[in-house]
Amino acid sequence: MDAAMASWVGEPADSVIAAWGPPDWTQSGEGYAVYIWKTSSRMTMQGETVTSTTATNGVFESSNYTMPSQTVNASCARMIAVDQANRINQWGWRGDCSRVVKSSVNARSGAVR
Repeated sequence: MDAAMASWVGEPADSVIAAWGPPDWTQSGEGYAVYIWKTSSRMTMQGETVTSTTATNGVFESSNYTMPSQTVNASCARMIAVDQANRINQWGWRGDCSRVVKSSVNARSGAVR
């Protein structure tokens, strides 16, 4: 994720907005602006039955254990800061952004960032 975010340094903020969509939060001040995108998702991992077999003195015994399904919450926050020229000069991220990295595409070249 660090490499993906760092690759945007020096680019115009409009390029990021074109690739990621409008930010969820914006703050502007004298000579700077900060943009934040937040994503969250829920994923349910299906339960499964596991069979375990043991052998004692040539006697095999099998037992089944059912692992319950689990719901996992994932969230990601990405931040960029831009200078007076509207160029990205700082960035940050927090959370599980693995899915975001795969879908973060540079709108101009089509290269994965």
